[in-house]
Amino acid sequence: MTSAWDGWSRAPLRAGLAIVAGLDLIGLAERLRALPPGGARHPLAPAWLLALGAQPLAVDGLVAAGLVALLLFAIGRAPLRAGGGALALLAVLAETQAALAGGPQRNVFASGATLLGWLIGLGWGRGLGGAGANREDLAEAGAVATFAATYVAAGVSKLQARGLGWADPLTLQDLLLAQHRVSEHGIRAHLVAAFVGSPGLCRVLALATLAIELGACLMLLTPALRLALGTLLVAFHLQIWFLTGIWYAGNLRLLFLLCVPWPWLPSLRRLLARWPVPPDPPPHDPVVERRVAIAALSILAAAIGLAALSPVRDYTLWPGRAL
Repeated sequence: MTSAWDGWSRAPLRAGLAIVAGLDLIGLAERLRALPPGGARHPLAPAWLLALGAQPLAVDGLVAAGLVALLLFAIGRAPLRAGGGALALLAVLAETQAALAGGPQRNVFASGATLLGWLIGLGWGRGLGGAGANREDLAEAGAVATFAATYVAAGVSKLQARGLGWADPLTLQDLLLAQHRVSEHGIRAHLVAAFVGSPGLCRVLALATLAIELGACLMLLTPALRLALGTLLVAFHLQIWFLTGIWYAGNLRLLFLLCVPWPWLPSLRRLLARWPVPPDPPPHDPVVERRVAIAALSILAAAIGLAALSPVRDYTLWPGRAL
């Protein structure tokens, strides 16, 4: 993967990722305060998650610990341990929210996935050893890959559920009508009415959604393609927000952070030059890279196996179950 950050320090990129994750951490805590505690409606949820929702001081403590971990990650102090700790705390709050609300908050998935990808890339560099111990170019590649994977997975899930039949006009029409208040007036109401009354336009937008989500993998190729896909995804999110009110602030922050080629902007180069230039990547060692790849695949296979064998997150399905 080529990047606009090649030859520049990725410290600002790391700090930006910490800020995005920190904002999602704070946002999750605010949502937890607004949710009623208790497990009467969610008998399948783990008791400790439900209990955490009733303890605002404990939630605030976790948020404070997460922000400290993200600060250490941002300044490059033990980034693997600090980032891993912050990711674990983000996951705990996200699961608590899912347990109390009966479903996951999908608009905070992206920051956690991107942070995970950064840590995987950094860990891969550590596995290579020697001069590859602090390969933040690999960390950036991992972050972009997992961020793009959230969109590709969304597209694949649509195809898995209904195939190209997902692009049926009724799909978008049903979504718009479900999210729109009948009493609402104004530009949004007129646009919603126009879309609902135009099946052909709804089909085009549905097909465009599939193409953009599945095409997010192209972000991994060149900075220009990353910018182009990022622009399309920003337009996609803004359109969803305007028509339905569904807001993915974290995704938009990550799109601006990862997809804009910031080092190409002359006004920022002097500022970016203050950070030391990273060393050139070491030459490839096929034997070491093969060992690291085998170890990574083994860990991934074990994680997938445990997830497949465990009844994880069944409690989030409770609202949809028949009583």
